[in-house]
Amino acid sequence: MSHFLSAANAKRTSLSLALAASVSLLAGCGGSNDTKTDIVPVTPKKAVVQTIAPDYLSSEVAYLDINAQSVAGDYYVKDKSDYTLTSYGTDVYHIGRRGVDTVAKYNSESPDEQIYSYSTNAEGETVLSNPYNLVFANANKAYLIRYASSKVWIINPNAANKEDFKIGELDLAAYIPEDNSKTPSPSAGVIVDGKLYITMQRLSDSFAPNTAYVAVYDVATDTEIETNHTADDEVKGIKLNGQNPLEHNIKAAFGDVYVTSRSAYGNTDLSLSMIEKIETSDYSTSTLVSAADIADNTEAFITSSEIVSTTKGYFVASKAGFNDDGVWTTTSGLFEFNPTTGAIVNSNIAGTGSEQISFISVDDSSFLWVSTINPSTPGIDVINTNTNEKEGDRLLTELNPSVIRFLK
Repeated sequence: MSHFLSAANAKRTSLSLALAASVSLLAGCGGSNDTKTDIVPVTPKKAVVQTIAPDYLSSEVAYLDINAQSVAGDYYVKDKSDYTLTSYGTDVYHIGRRGVDTVAKYNSESPDEQIYSYSTNAEGETVLSNPYNLVFANANKAYLIRYASSKVWIINPNAANKEDFKIGELDLAAYIPEDNSKTPSPSAGVIVDGKLYITMQRLSDSFAPNTAYVAVYDVATDTEIETNHTADDEVKGIKLNGQNPLEHNIKAAFGDVYVTSRSAYGNTDLSLSMIEKIETSDYSTSTLVSAADIADNTEAFITSSEIVSTTKGYFVASKAGFNDDGVWTTTSGLFEFNPTTGAIVNSNIAGTGSEQISFISVDDSSFLWVSTINPSTPGIDVINTNTNEKEGDRLLTELNPSVIRFLK
């Protein structure tokens, strides 16, 4: 019996989700989470989802099994909300961010059994590391992006003890801005063709924006690569036009890299919220689309994006404000765009526009999974990217869903 169905303490909500007939419609449009290439689609994956209480006082993780049409909650219940997830194969890494500063490993075949939990703070460090993500080079090597530190840890994901967890580090100190005392605020990373790309927000100590960069490292040697992107700076990396690239917002697809920047909080310039493409052959950059390109848009910023093919991608644009009842509310629209031309093709896909979208991710069968926040019906919508329609009912979660990771 599937562990998704048998875990003793898990809540289950059975929901109909008619995906099998739709898989055949997407032949030739498949892709993986990191580096996408044209493949024959496979059955949509199981997934693990971080969920967060509306009051941000607690959190838990839910396992989703489409074949069983179930949601199993009550995993990794915490009395704090600042948690995120990474997966690799069947392994799940539960990352406690600022104030928690741990990586806990589980396996989805036995999801109740913690394999380990290690600190992400080095001995003697006076500042909490605030880990954001793990980026896997292979089963035995990954990079731990630590937002509050200029040091990216190289870790052994299979370490049997804490002494063997950290096996090296990358130094981003050259990117620390003059108005920040400790960190270039590395926020995300992705590996493509043996190179690690790391986005850095480079915010000041008071969270004012500075020029954002992407550093590039050779995964085999863990040395930084000189990109020669900009002649008038003293660093090796790639200068971005957008400001404030958020967590999870660097993606690799079809051999190139895509970076989504929200723009600095408090900034009203929509043109600095954008999706940029990095050509991995020569590290040149181009701006594909910005929030200013959205018709009649005056206040929504681009917060995330996914690439399905060379001609089809999606991005989320969100705005916040008081609703008619005087409640501060975020609403989001899902847009289709062309990653080659940058043209916006469709808006408010699948009836979006009245709820908040906190995360999107494309599985290997090119289904788009959407974390949707609604006071009464939070959960995951699955969208058929061939038709831009929802497949079945929303997979309801107990708390508000955020990060989605797929499992083998």
